[in-house]
Amino acid sequence: MSSAVRVNVMFYCVFRLRNQLELDALVEELSAMLPKETLYAMYEEATREPYSFWFVNLRAPKEDMFWVRFDRKFLLNGDAPGIYDPSHWPPPERPRQTSDGSNASEFSARPTRFFRRRSKKGMTSIYVDSRLRAEGTNSSFSFDIGESVHIQSGAKLAVYKVRVADAFLSTDRGTFLYWEDTVAGTLHYAELPVGAYTGPRLAAWISSNFASASYTAETNELDVTYDGVRLILNDAELRQRFPGTAPYPPGASPSKALSINHLLGPSYLTGSVQRFVFVTMNPFSELYLRCPTLANGETTVGPLGHDILCKIVVSKGVGHVMETETSEGHWVQLHGPITLRHLRFKLTDYQGNIVNTRGTSISFVVFLDTER
Repeated sequence: MSSAVRVNVMFYCVFRLRNQLELDALVEELSAMLPKETLYAMYEEATREPYSFWFVNLRAPKEDMFWVRFDRKFLLNGDAPGIYDPSHWPPPERPRQTSDGSNASEFSARPTRFFRRRSKKGMTSIYVDSRLRAEGTNSSFSFDIGESVHIQSGAKLAVYKVRVADAFLSTDRGTFLYWEDTVAGTLHYAELPVGAYTGPRLAAWISSNFASASYTAETNELDVTYDGVRLILNDAELRQRFPGTAPYPPGASPSKALSINHLLGPSYLTGSVQRFVFVTMNPFSELYLRCPTLANGETTVGPLGHDILCKIVVSKGVGHVMETETSEGHWVQLHGPITLRHLRFKLTDYQGNIVNTRGTSISFVVFLDTER
């Protein structure tokens, strides 16, 4: 109901509703007058008989506001409603509406009672595919559900059947090899061509652009000849020794060097060799699926951000399809009331940078377990 109608309405005649969300919205509208459980009980009692309705007179004082049709008023005693009939007191006992196959006599002797309304669980699945996006790219896109999903009191959220193709190249996070001339105190660099590399191919490129290098598959180590002058720097050393922007290539900076150190890993000097002890050709070890609308800062905390839906481990290399889902019991708590229609999803690295999927799609299922 629009705000213009809601603020001008004088009374409601509420018959048995077919849409639970409409009833929830009405009760929410009246919840400043009485507890929600009481209002739900009134509705159930007023619409229990065929063609009966709940009459709410918004212009009357609270004690005269709620009626069964126009002839019987709810008597408010604290938070517990009763029935007051001006012409008959005490009110007669009436049988509940029964089907043909039920035993009407079983209910005819029972007095009218109000029961606490039980929560009803609802389950909603939203199938998402970046190929059906409203706008954006496969790794950062807006998705139109196609209809509004209203969640009144909150929901538990999980993500299943996540499917992402590993189309990432070794150079996706950076392409520059940096070294320092320790005698002159100057910074130099060479740019690695874009592509997917193996250990031997990376060693061959370093040999032709910097110094003699070799890769040992058994220990996953890469040895680069050290001449006592030129030393390859990691990102922390770059920031410490060259804090200015002048020595860096266009687009790079001390805080974002765009280096290939994510491939080389840590190193140490041993004799005439600079040894890199953990070489990897994958630009990412994990990815994060994010949605600021669905994730909530109260239940997802930490420096990685508050909008994470699930983590995707990257371990098989380019060309493989990665599949994952929310770990059992690790639900994201979604707080209501909230209406979902347009959702924004992002696939990022641990620093929040959107990754390049190179035209390959992302698909998954968002599962909502609600109580209403």
